[in-house]
Amino acid sequence: MSAENNFEELSLLYDISKALNEHMDLKKSLYRVLAILAESMNMLRGAIAILNPLRNEIRIKAAHGISRPAIKREKYKIGEGITGRVIETGEAVIIPRISEDPRFLDRTDSRGMKQEFSFFCVPIQKGNQTIGALSVDRPFDENYVLRGGKELLSTIASMVAHHVVNLEKIRVEKERLRTENLRLKSGLENKYRISNIVGNSNTLPEQSLEEAVARLEREMIIGALKNTRGNITQAAAMLKSTVRKVAYKAKKYGVDFHEYRQ
Repeated sequence: MSAENNFEELSLLYDISKALNEHMDLKKSLYRVLAILAESMNMLRGAIAILNPLRNEIRIKAAHGISRPAIKREKYKIGEGITGRVIETGEAVIIPRISEDPRFLDRTDSRGMKQEFSFFCVPIQKGNQTIGALSVDRPFDENYVLRGGKELLSTIASMVAHHVVNLEKIRVEKERLRTENLRLKSGLENKYRISNIVGNSNTLPEQSLEEAVARLEREMIIGALKNTRGNITQAAAMLKSTVRKVAYKAKKYGVDFHEYRQ
């Protein structure tokens, strides 16, 4: 590979990395990746398909050069068509000339075949598991190094897989924090109900109001720190307070957030 080609590939990978990090929305980031490939790799059509393991179904998540109606109706089973086969085996497929390969289904009906194309399809893998595929059409060029194109797309597919995994981790963590926040709110509401029952009874409470509030605040801070593994910033967010206030209260009640770090 010449120094010029090497620089172009590094520039392309940098642009894709930047595009993936710009968006927390998976679909937006994938469309941006395909737009960059269209500009930099002479890609005429491209698609990123993701496997839904519960339905054993593969659907296009983002595409370039394919009509929206075609994207909506497009779906494969594992092992069906080239895309399904790549996801089933985890092995890339290169077709130098589409017109000469009988395996090509072209369900999207996006090619008029007025010119010759080369087709690449590489797996998107999470560890040893294939979760999708990246496919690209480009005009046939006898001087283009097909293996080099495959290796470049495989690198991009790895970057996409890493992005998908990170977004899933963030989604799961947000859901965990939301659930825990609801649990803490529910616990707080129960304590208020108990306090109301005691206050409305003929018996005098054993604690003063200040003592009861202090005890409740201390328990809530400890609960939040446990669930955030001692992360005081996340604990403050869970309690809908500021880091400064939570740190002050924790010190006041003798709570050391370092004890809850794992």
